[in-house]
Amino acid sequence: MASKSGRLYNGLAGKIHESINLINNDYICQVYADSITDQGLLAQIVKDPNNWSLFGFSRWCKFPFYEVDLGFGKPIWVGTAMRLMPRGAFLLDTRDGEGIEAWVTLSEEAMLKFEKNPDILAYASVSPRI
Repeated sequence: MASKSGRLYNGLAGKIHESINLINNDYICQVYADSITDQGLLAQIVKDPNNWSLFGFSRWCKFPFYEVDLGFGKPIWVGTAMRLMPRGAFLLDTRDGEGIEAWVTLSEEAMLKFEKNPDILAYASVSPRI
């Protein structure tokens, strides 16, 4: 699949790119019309997150976090203090801007498989658990 810029996306990256492109004004209006954002549904998810097939995804790439100087110099590493979903991915640019850090949360069983997946290892290095 090709993006508007002509870049080719294959596999998982293509599916993610395609899904992001589906989120437009019509989609948002339909979400609100269907009451998918109902607080009752959110309460159920928080109460028993393992009973839902959800995978959270947050992308903070291209935000200039490493350019901010709060008086004691620019940061050497940026992260988040927010609690990540039981199953999800949080993406952030690396300090040099040449890569992406992916914080992935999965069940222990799924993480063991994920960390050994040759398709993942071809493009990423796995850091020890924090």
